[in-house]
Amino acid sequence: AEPTPEDFRPRPNVASFNLVISACEAAGQAEPALELLAMMQDGARQRRAAQAHGRAQEYLELLDGTGNARLEHLSPDVVSYNVVLSACAKDARLWERALDLLCNMEENGVDPDLISYSTAVSSCEHAGELASAKQVYRFANRRGFFEHWNALSVGAIDLHTLPAAVAKVALAVALDDVAYRLLNAPAGGFDLDCLATSGVDPPCPRSNEEEFALSATNVVLCDLPLDVITGRGLHSANRTAVLRPQIEEFL
Repeated sequence: AEPTPEDFRPRPNVASFNLVISACEAAGQAEPALELLAMMQDGARQRRAAQAHGRAQEYLELLDGTGNARLEHLSPDVVSYNVVLSACAKDARLWERALDLLCNMEENGVDPDLISYSTAVSSCEHAGELASAKQVYRFANRRGFFEHWNALSVGAIDLHTLPAAVAKVALAVALDDVAYRLLNAPAGGFDLDCLATSGVDPPCPRSNEEEFALSATNVVLCDLPLDVITGRGLHSANRTAVLRPQIEEFL
């Protein structure tokens, strides 16, 4: 058969979709970014369905189709999700959409990375949803993505490598840990060494969240030798301490 102009039409790929999604994110347009991601997800689902049901011919047709709406060959990657997460994080009303996206990643075979978790935590923190932000942070911490206790200094909460929003949540989690340990300390007393372990996750019932948060706030008034490391701003744009004033305001 003679080739038609449609045969020479460039087909969109993941990189081109990511580029357009990035443009939407930069312009603060979360909804178009979400729609583009949904288009990619729909195509991926159609392809997986064809594979799962042994419809080999249909699968090949999906890969070889050249129609404008034939996007079945596309699958969003971690960059696709992270850019859309970033777009959601800019709008406090979309924090729940950000959490949905984070869950959706693994359901679609995409492993969240440090940027994924950091952006989801930031989205919740910006929306004032501290409980949800802490929940995501703890989940990521158990997977080895965040660590707020300095392994070289007992009682040191090290925030200097974290974005400001994530650092606030990390501090809240650390203080919750201290509060829980204080409330459940054995008769022998409280040992700061027990905090310098990865993945500390006190079994606080959700109904007591506010109680522990209040107790954690009062920890800073105790005589415990806790240090909060925020850095000196040596890596910031104008080499000034950006994180410290935000942490002081948070406390």
